[in-house]
Amino acid sequence: TGDRGETWTTWQVADFYRIGDQPILPAAGKALPGVYKENLCQGDYHEGFERFEGRWSGIVTLDDNSEMLAHMTVGRVLDGCAVLGVIQIPELSLKRLMIWSYSPLLGTWVELSLENNLNSSHTYRISSNAGAGAIFNEAQNLAIRDEYATYLNGDAFKTEQSQSRTVWRSVEGDEIVFGLEIRAGERWLSSQLFHLSSMD
Repeated sequence: TGDRGETWTTWQVADFYRIGDQPILPAAGKALPGVYKENLCQGDYHEGFERFEGRWSGIVTLDDNSEMLAHMTVGRVLDGCAVLGVIQIPELSLKRLMIWSYSPLLGTWVELSLENNLNSSHTYRISSNAGAGAIFNEAQNLAIRDEYATYLNGDAFKTEQSQSRTVWRSVEGDEIVFGLEIRAGERWLSSQLFHLSSMD
C-alpha cells in the first residue's frame, strides 16, 4: 500500500506444502531444528545469551507488587546465531516470544519481543552488551510498521524516546533476575520483574 491502507496491491503470494513429517522438538535446553554445524556465528559476542538455554521457573512481580508464577524456555536457532525464548505467565494467559541476537552489521545486540496480547505490537530493543547489567532500550524506528519506516538509517538506532526497556539485573549461577520497565516522564517504572531459577 502506498496510501496507508486505502488501496492494496499484491506483491507476493506464497503457497507451502508439507514435504515431510513435522519434526519432533528436542528436550528443553537442546538445540532447536535449524541448528546444524554452528559455523555461522562463532565470535565471542554471539555467546552472550547461550547460557540461558534450558527451562527456567520462578516468580514475576507486577507493577502492583502482586506476584505470579512465571516460566521461560530458551533454545538456540538460526544455526546458533540467535537465541529464542518463550516467557509464560499462566495466570495472565500471557506468552511472550523473545529473540536475542548480535548483529555485526548493526554493531549491537538486538532483542525482538512479541506477545499474544492483541493490543501489543512487536518491539525491537538494542543494547551494546549482553548478560548482567545489560539494558535493552526500545528502538522504535527499527520496527517496520508501514511504507514510511526509516529502517536502517541513523534514526533507527536512536533510543532517547524509548518508552520501554529490558534490564538484566543479575545473572548468577542458576539464578537470573531481569525485568521490563516502562518510562514515566524522567523515571523508569518496573512493569514485570522476573526472578527465575534453572530447572535443568
